Amino acid sequence: MKNVMVIGYGSIGKRHVGNLISLGIKPYVITKYPDDADVFFSKNAYNCKDIDHTIIATPTAFHLRDFENVVRIGCKRILLEKPIEVSLRKAKLISKLAKDHNIQVYVAYNMRFLHVFRKIREIINSNFDEIRLVKIIAGSYLPKWRDYNDYRISYSAHREKGGGVDLDLSHEIDYMLWLFGKPMYINYIERCKLSKLEIKSPDYFKGIYGYKNFIVDVELDYFRLNERKLRIIGENKDILNVDFINKNITFNNDIYKNSELFNFENSYIDELKEFFEIKQRENLSTIDEGILTMETLKLE
Repeated sequence: MKNVMVIGYGSIGKRHVGNLISLGIKPYVITKYPDDADVFFSKNAYNCKDIDHTIIATPTAFHLRDFENVVRIGCKRILLEKPIEVSLRKAKLISKLAKDHNIQVYVAYNMRFLHVFRKIREIINSNFDEIRLVKIIAGSYLPKWRDYNDYRISYSAHREKGGGVDLDLSHEIDYMLWLFGKPMYINYIERCKLSKLEIKSPDYFKGIYGYKNFIVDVELDYFRLNERKLRIIGENKDILNVDFINKNITFNNDIYKNSELFNFENSYIDELKEFFEIKQRENLSTIDEGILTMETLKLE
């Protein structure tokens, strides 16, 4: 039995705890707000001994603080919810601590574990020389997105707490880098507030990235109708269209619908299996990859 600690018991922390229980693991949970889940609750990480694995699922602005506490108790394997921190400077401090203390750190970009990416990668590899434009779009109306009575009190609404659509939806930048590698140059970055939402964080992000033979255009926002898509365009042809919301993929002019390819719940479980080395690591994001995502967002 692995000794596992989860720090944070908000929506993502509870999801991880439920999935751990389904894997037969009863974790220690560090939270001020315990409930009746079948776990060991504590308000202090120092009460937990001989921890093999830790999942940090607190708000982004607390990641460095919580990472430092985990280092002090001697845990050597950590899964850190995305993004690493609110700033590149703090993310690099976490990376340095990890290297100094010989800690394996991974970043929880669970979208990588959607089975549809196996097909996406296969199609990209078969058509790589024909790609001219990639469009990545993700957005949702913030008041309907978060499980809060008032979206204005959510962390998403406050930059200093880790809010902002670029941080919230950094999945899109992560999978761009995962699929295509590091861009040769960054052509354009825009982050700002465009909507009437009562928030103090960016609700719009636009990034245009240059590769050898194609451009990737990434657009993220907090105000559109729910949309999450990947489109790959060639000369006089659509190479690939993926709709993550409606769970379909189009290539060779054929539309394929298979909800299992887009099973987000299973993506979290598969992520844990790689973290616990139940299965070979294929998709888990490293700390260096998480740093590159933040650099690609041009965060300071």
